[in-house]
Amino acid sequence: MRSTLSLFLVFLLAGTLHAEARREADLTAAKKAMDAGQADTTIVLLHGSDWCVNGERVKANAWDQLAFSNGLPETTVLVAVDRLDRGTQGLKEAFQKQLQAHSPVGSKLSDVTTRHGSRFTERKNGIWQVEKDSPNPNQEVLTMTLRLDRPAQLLRFTTLPDPELPALGPGRATNGNFVVTEFEIRQAGQLVPLQAGDSFHQNNLPGTHACDGDLSNKNGWAVGARHEQHELYLVAEKPLPAGVNLEVTIHCLHSSVQHVPGKFKLEAFNHADQIATAQKWLDLAALEKRNQAMRVDGGNYPCLVGIDKDGRQFTIRQPLPADITPEKLATEVRAICKVRDQRDQLLTAAEKATGEAQLEAYTQAYLLMKKAGVGGFYRDIISTMVKLDPERKSAWTWRLSPDWGWVNSEQNRLTKEEGFPAVLDFLNQLRGDPRLKRFTPDQQQDFLMRKFHIYRSWHVPKDWMERFRKQLSESKSVAMTETTPLCKQGTRFGRRDDGSWQVEKGSPNPATEVITLKFKLQQPASLLQFTTLPDAELPATGPGRPGNGNYVVTEVELRQDSQKISLGAFATYEQGDLPAWQTTDGDLSNRNGWAIGGQHKPHELSLVPRKPLPAGVELELTIHCTSVWAQHVPGKFKLSAFNNSEATELAKRLARHTPAYLAEQRSKRFDVLREIIAIDPMTHLGIGAKGYIDAHSEGDPSIAFGWKPGHLLPGQQTLDIREGVDNYFFKPAIYRVTISTQHSARPVKVKSLALVSGDRELSRDAHEATLAVRADKDNVFQLELPEGIDRSTLLLRVELEVPEGHNHTAHGFRVTPTLPDEGEFGWW
Repeated sequence: MRSTLSLFLVFLLAGTLHAEARREADLTAAKKAMDAGQADTTIVLLHGSDWCVNGERVKANAWDQLAFSNGLPETTVLVAVDRLDRGTQGLKEAFQKQLQAHSPVGSKLSDVTTRHGSRFTERKNGIWQVEKDSPNPNQEVLTMTLRLDRPAQLLRFTTLPDPELPALGPGRATNGNFVVTEFEIRQAGQLVPLQAGDSFHQNNLPGTHACDGDLSNKNGWAVGARHEQHELYLVAEKPLPAGVNLEVTIHCLHSSVQHVPGKFKLEAFNHADQIATAQKWLDLAALEKRNQAMRVDGGNYPCLVGIDKDGRQFTIRQPLPADITPEKLATEVRAICKVRDQRDQLLTAAEKATGEAQLEAYTQAYLLMKKAGVGGFYRDIISTMVKLDPERKSAWTWRLSPDWGWVNSEQNRLTKEEGFPAVLDFLNQLRGDPRLKRFTPDQQQDFLMRKFHIYRSWHVPKDWMERFRKQLSESKSVAMTETTPLCKQGTRFGRRDDGSWQVEKGSPNPATEVITLKFKLQQPASLLQFTTLPDAELPATGPGRPGNGNYVVTEVELRQDSQKISLGAFATYEQGDLPAWQTTDGDLSNRNGWAIGGQHKPHELSLVPRKPLPAGVELELTIHCTSVWAQHVPGKFKLSAFNNSEATELAKRLARHTPAYLAEQRSKRFDVLREIIAIDPMTHLGIGAKGYIDAHSEGDPSIAFGWKPGHLLPGQQTLDIREGVDNYFFKPAIYRVTISTQHSARPVKVKSLALVSGDRELSRDAHEATLAVRADKDNVFQLELPEGIDRSTLLLRVELEVPEGHNHTAHGFRVTPTLPDEGEFGWW
């Protein structure tokens, strides 16, 4: 009895050890297995684009091995999926090229009849076209006879545009379109199995639908607004015989009315290479369709994706290293399944809990899924939390679903009314909100990006000047007493009835002048305005004394008891190269100051003292007009004082925005980027921040995902590429490296490429090439990765020569290493 029991345990143990996960060919089969209760999880190897060599290595050397699948739970389904971004298109193009190289088999299409009364007539070259006065029913079924001179396995159904058809299209609908719901061939009454593809199709109605057995009114092949010649290709399971009548039926049953082909022909082919390539193409297209049964998100590089029985992704592991072993791959799968179990536990806990505990459990479940790379599949968790906590009072809800609506509204209001300093104060205060303390690192980075964009675009709001002028127009000026202006070079000014001062007719007109105005205020004032006025008695009716009516105020100084009072300045208008802020910068050189060009209108130079000016004391305002341009002195002006608090506050903001101040603020964007990098340098924003700093500061520009590489300096320079280099130079070998760019307005010369590890140059190719959109043979460099190199230290060094005027190469440089004996793979 004991030996029998022992033997039973041995067999039981052996069965357990050799249990193997279920393998399926496509996601349709995997979904059926899960729907039938035969499995609870699908693990997908998305082995990358069909040009990704690493993915093929992972599949052959790990995924397909028994050591990987043996021991995984039997309730797990394994499916390998290729992202066919080149394969189907390449085969299709090869097939169409082969089709052009051979003539069709002799054939005769006849006896075209219809179910609903449409009438078709045969034209030249085997073309059939609907008659002009034919009925145009909402739906139609066309039946015809095809007779072949020789056996053929491939048919080409061609639809043709015509001026006699609606909208010059190939179809009878008012928009010129058609829908072939189903295309059938029968031999002796038996349906011939067909595969179908097309030369072009409307997005949701591909040619594959024309032979899928689905006669519903939302199915079929259509071409949309492309009113050109289009082909539907049909491959029979076996060659169709010659000399017999084949019955062809074209169902046009779509719910969009009158969508029936109006002009067509049917041809047959039977060249071996055509059939073989077409079958490969259509098999691949059919596989793509079967793999659409479940949504799989992943990149162009090998990764593992977990999908549960509800069809929801619960993790993605990417990228997989090319040299991963079967055992390590199995460990990855088991780790993926643990993530699913953790998710289920958290969601179950959330359903049972209430209040903060419930919101916390939901948050942890969502963050787990986000960390697993599939947060987009679980947005319903956030919706549930907002329903439970609509006012977002809980920090857990705020963390997952911040109410940015009011934040954006307040930020926009402050930007418009008070400017960027107030916005920054608001954001800094908001960061202290207890709810925001639970922000994830990427949320913190997103939040900091608000500050980055503020610093980068620091400017004066457009409406500030209008608001300032409106405030002054509604204010009374402060009364003052003035003495006659004193002029260093003898210019004489007289008082006018409007309170302005105007140069007297017989006054000297020196090349430069320094005007001093002494005055007393009857009330304190916080703002002075020096207004220049045009006049018919002045040259060119301008406010200035030279022949062109302009002037240049080089510097303005205000003193009380000989003590200089600090001023800020701005103007309602300024000549581009002579802005108002230069009147208070302490620079008395003869090419500095404020001018108004040809704008012969009243202009105000607003002067903002740091503190309000007192009443009853003598103040002295000195106007230096010492420009290199002779006689550029104001000919008529007026001095006013105001004490409007809101106007003064706006004036202080306007006066503050000098180029130096703007440059200082904009430079602070780099400090924000460094904060972003400090939080996590490997997130999208972290990498982008590093790229931005490198691209906009001294030194070599950097290639970084998510950002343009930025500005290249003219002349010779070196570009070090680190991102991804260790992934692609993955084993000792000689590599061909192709370098190109997507966009380049002017040619950039590549002087050399080198593979470098630390301070050691491993390999160099110094032949010269031109970096262009389309690379040629000269753009292929050869580099060798020797044995024993720590790949994490690798970088690719590119020596460039950039022409004058070339300041950027958009979208980055494409560098694609290629092993001599293997396919191509690359990165951006």
